[in-house]
Amino acid sequence: MIHFGHTEAMIIIENEIWTIPVESNNLIAVNIETGETSLIMTLPGIGQKRLYSKIIRYNNTLFFIPLSAENILALNLHDYKLSNIKVNLPEREENLINYNSSLKFASALIVEDYLYVLGCTFPAIVRMSLETNEITYYTDWVEKVEKYRTNINDVYFRSYFKKDNKLYLPVCCGNMIVIFDLEDGNSEVQIIGEDTYSDVVVLDTGKYLSSKQSGKLLYIHSNKIEEIINLSSRPTINMYIEGERIIVITDLADESYRVNITSNKSEKLELKNNHILGSIRDDKYIYMIGSRFPELIKIPLDSNADIEYIKLRIKGELLFELLLKDIGGKNLYCSEEDLGLEQYIKLIQEYGG
Repeated sequence: MIHFGHTEAMIIIENEIWTIPVESNNLIAVNIETGETSLIMTLPGIGQKRLYSKIIRYNNTLFFIPLSAENILALNLHDYKLSNIKVNLPEREENLINYNSSLKFASALIVEDYLYVLGCTFPAIVRMSLETNEITYYTDWVEKVEKYRTNINDVYFRSYFKKDNKLYLPVCCGNMIVIFDLEDGNSEVQIIGEDTYSDVVVLDTGKYLSSKQSGKLLYIHSNKIEEIINLSSRPTINMYIEGERIIVITDLADESYRVNITSNKSEKLELKNNHILGSIRDDKYIYMIGSRFPELIKIPLDSNADIEYIKLRIKGELLFELLLKDIGGKNLYCSEEDLGLEQYIKLIQEYGG
């Protein structure tokens, strides 16, 4: 079985998902209708894992948000030229106590003409002007979070929820959320319960928080904490709100749910047992690529429609790259038909017959 393993950073470009396998530095396109895959280009960073956590688009530029990579990487979609945007570490050494260069940033978003990059262990919220590339660092939340930190080994943020002019940032290393004001750059910390949190959805009536420590989906309202689902200690990958429902995606796909926000009743999604690191949505589907089976999973936002599984078709240059690197340390096999005669011969030569 040939597969490129976990994928994390994903973006939808027309009828394709562009993604980077965790084990490589290849930018890959997956057709969302046919499952056909192709190699777009190889990015800098040979030998590193989990190079980028997110891919964000602004006009005709893609920004690759660094997890283990050194810099923000920008790709011009006109000429496919790459450029680096350096992000400097803060000068205050006390803010670097829990910094891990392999876990810099886990999330990002664009608001108007600014790119906001949210620290995973990087001790800042970074704002970059998309007109001038000027970078501003917001760090006033760091001291507040460190004061109430309960888990020395965990990160700051891995997700966000934007409501009006504020970002709500669940904190993975403490029982709190950070509320960041996009207008003035100030932040406040709200202490909630005794858990740590990985994801949040904020409504007028209350907040849905995914517990990172106990693996529960909680509903916080009127100073009360209500347990909605026990996720069997599975961390959530994403939570999506669609109409009257929240769709909760966990790292084990078959522990994912739909939750009705009117009744708080939940239903388990009938998904195959597959391991997930990333997902993305458009106006019809949530898309995921599992690591256990080489297929694209399409969860319809319409709860009456069926979940689709599309087998990935890995051929040609991309297959050649995977075979050479022997992704995951497995012995991979293919035919001349899959690879093409020229690359099939080259592969045999590379392996010495």
